[in-house]
Amino acid sequence: MVFVLIWATGFVVAKYAAPHAEPLSFLVVRYAGVVALMLVLALVARAHWPRGWAVWHLAVAGVGIQAGYLGGVWAAVAAGMPAGVAALVVNLQPVLTAAVAGLTGARLGRLQLVGLVLGFLGVVLVVSSKLTTTGITATTLGLTTLALLAITSGTLYQKRFCPDFDLRTGQVVQFAASIVVTLPFALAFESFRLDWTPELIGALVWSVVVLTGGGISLLFLMLRRGAATQVTSYFYLVPGVTALLALVMFGEVLGPFAIAGMVVAVLGVALATRAVPGSGGAAAAPQPEGERAEHRPGADDAEHHRADAVGGAAAGHADQLGVGDVVLDGDDVPRRQPAGVEDAVLGHDGLPVRDGEPHERAEEGGALEHLGLRAGRVGVDGPVVDGRADQGEPGEHRDQHREAQDQLREPPADEPGGGREGGRDLVQRPRLPHGDGV
Repeated sequence: MVFVLIWATGFVVAKYAAPHAEPLSFLVVRYAGVVALMLVLALVARAHWPRGWAVWHLAVAGVGIQAGYLGGVWAAVAAGMPAGVAALVVNLQPVLTAAVAGLTGARLGRLQLVGLVLGFLGVVLVVSSKLTTTGITATTLGLTTLALLAITSGTLYQKRFCPDFDLRTGQVVQFAASIVVTLPFALAFESFRLDWTPELIGALVWSVVVLTGGGISLLFLMLRRGAATQVTSYFYLVPGVTALLALVMFGEVLGPFAIAGMVVAVLGVALATRAVPGSGGAAAAPQPEGERAEHRPGADDAEHHRADAVGGAAAGHADQLGVGDVVLDGDDVPRRQPAGVEDAVLGHDGLPVRDGEPHERAEEGGALEHLGLRAGRVGVDGPVVDGRADQGEPGEHRDQHREAQDQLREPPADEPGGGREGGRDLVQRPRLPHGDGV
């Protein structure tokens, strides 16, 4: 609901800014303000910057969601399109999103479809008092249709190709791309006039800090976590909340049809955002084939370092046969074995296995991970024994394995964990130290 309230204030911004600035000129300044704000936040926080194809994906999505949508709506209203008609056209977005998602195989439940229809009906009722044919021309209708297609395609593109990114650096990329697209049109069709009045400055600050820093960021977080159709259905609530703001701030009349439309829209959104039975929640956005997941700093660094340090020893068990016989621990990372259990076979939880059968705790840990390699330190290129790479044959140390297993089966009584109690072997089960072998 916070997102809807913030998004609805865009009407207030337009109301204050329109008399003092041309639409595209105002948007260029707004985009520049967002780039400056997010750039400072990103540099202070040392945020991760996108690289490679991620930059282009973010730019394409940003042009649709920012430049295409905002530019189309603002230019259409400035050219005479009634605000109610413009709101009606762009609020077809949830329906269009659902249609495109259905063509790509996304599953929509019956209640969701009913919710989408009810939501749009609610929008029609809310803006019914403002519907008029005055000002509807091929140009204004084309601009609003362009805005509808732009935000729909931009939303689906971002959900498909770049749902996860740092909100600060990602918005720097998106709004910089929007400036590149919008500025030529502003220079070609407008005089770039801005009257720096308190109303314009207030509208500009609100647009940069609240509408973008709050509204756009919330939209991106919602797209990251939910299905595109469910997220866009919240836009059905915006005209109703806008009507309430207009009533409070500008004294505009709120008729019975508008009130009824708000109720219908709320019901429609409630149905449209219900999870589809059996879907298991929102599906994660698939990654394009051939693209690697973007490296994220922080917790992932240790995993990347370990994977690189062992030279891909955990990438494929069969590929390591013939290099030596390394015993892998439960997370597929070679470990140095402590004294007394050299060349022992270990289970998933790092506990010794005897006679091919794991001890009780090892059996709980999972299936046996064993490649028959001899234990030792692991260097960058593989196992290292006595300061040199182990080039032994896979079965070279079979007798040593048997001897180690016999020792584990019957430990001396004077050693810790040795002896018998209650008819059961008590065997010391050492945990392997993590990280020593890397």
